[in-house]
Formats: sequence, C-alpha cells, structure tokens
Amino acid sequence: MITVCAIRFLKKDAAKDPASPLPSISQTHDIHAPDNTSRITFLNNFGWKVSKEPIEVVQVVIPETFGDVYQNYNAIQTEQGFDLSKFKGKQVTRSTYSVLNYPEQKEYIRANLLIYNDEIIGGDICSVYAKNGFMHGFAFPTK
Repeated sequence: MITVCAIRFLKKDAAKDPASPLPSISQTHDIHAPDNTSRITFLNNFGWKVSKEPIEVVQVVIPETFGDVYQNYNAIQTEQGFDLSKFKGKQVTRSTYSVLNYPEQKEYIRANLLIYNDEIIGGDICSVYAKNGFMHGFAFPTK
C-alpha cells in the first residue's frame, strides 16, 4: 500500500504524457542539501515534520556487491527515482531525523537521508519499533 503511494506520487506529472518516464525526485525536488536547513526542507516538501536537528549522523559505505538486503533497499530507492548502485563502494553520510507527524504513530519513526557530496542520493522513512516495523520511500502515506 505504501509503495503504491510512492509510485502514485512519482506518476503525478508523468500522467500528463503517458510516453514520458517517471520523473525522478531530482526532477521534482531540490536534492542539493549542503546543510541541515536544506535537508529538513527536503523532508518538509513531502509533508514530514521532523526534529530540528538530526538524532544521528554517521558515515556508511554503500557495499560494492548488493546482497538481498541492499537489493531490497535499492528497490525502494529506484521507485522514488534514486539508484544506489551508482554509489557502490562510496562512503556516504546518513542523517537520521525523528519524524513527528507519522499518521497514527507518533513515536519511533525515523527519516533517513543518504548524502554524497552535498546531494541527497536516497533515503527512507521507517519505524524502529520492532512490533510494527516498516520502511518506505519519502512519499507521505495517504492510508
């Protein structure tokens, strides 16, 4: 259901010209994010209200070879117009924010942004609560 929402979000402009490919997030949103304010603005543009500062900023390496976990994660990315395979072997920054307005769940929701050379290259919205865990792209769920 949530994946469908992300696909619908990306198809909104493509519906005008059925022959056109789905627009990537970089075509519909500013992915240049050199500072905290621009990163929060990026998330706000999808309807997310997040903490004023990241709760975690870490360096991660995109693996050279994608196992099942990274293939599945990259599927979320390609659905929203990103592709982490372009960054295999690269060290990127992951900035994690608390999401304050997830529908019907107010705690344990995180927004992760993957950043390389001040550009957002991917990310997700996820629950860190094991009982009802989930992960999806940036599109705000419409239920």
